[in-house]
Amino acid sequence: MIEGRPGERIDEYLIGDLELPYTEEVMLNGIVHYMISFNERVAKPLSVGLSSANTDRLNRDEILFLIKNQPQGEDL
Repeated sequence: MIEGRPGERIDEYLIGDLELPYTEEVMLNGIVHYMISFNERVAKPLSVGLSSANTDRLNRDEILFLIKNQPQGEDL
């Protein structure tokens, strides 16, 4: 087993402290999204960062759906 270096976390930040003043929660079609505006602070910023420790994870079927279904209008 490989041990982590001092100071490393077992979780990964998706939206960290530096992004909080520029990130707001937006509801689209009943689904929460996070909009980051790097050029200006938002009126209602997030108060807590999001990490793999405090957010929902996709289940196996959701991950497979993303892999198998290419977004419409995008040719990869």
